[in-house]
Amino acid sequence: MAFMTTQWLVTAVLLFGLLLFSVRSDLRERKIFNKVTVSFAVVGLFLNTVYDVPGGFLTGLTGLAVGLFVFMIPYLMHGMGAGDLKLMAAVGALTNWRFVLYVAL
Repeated sequence: MAFMTTQWLVTAVLLFGLLLFSVRSDLRERKIFNKVTVSFAVVGLFLNTVYDVPGGFLTGLTGLAVGLFVFMIPYLMHGMGAGDLKLMAAVGALTNWRFVLYVAL
């Protein structure tokens, strides 16, 4: 399979881990912890920087910002919590802004 690069595989495994930790803590304690979302966001920014040297950091940062701003509206309308907002920012940092928009739709 040509599309399965190392970057894709690492990102998929990390994204699955992030979502698994978040779902587990949200179901058990009704909270998504900052240490999980912030850690994965930092790792996502780092990996984007390593895998795409000229513009990777900007890709991760743009994904993080789009994750924050797109899901800010439901947060401000009390449709989701702050943990969910930070989770989508971490997803954006791990992936990119296109993926976050796709998830939002």
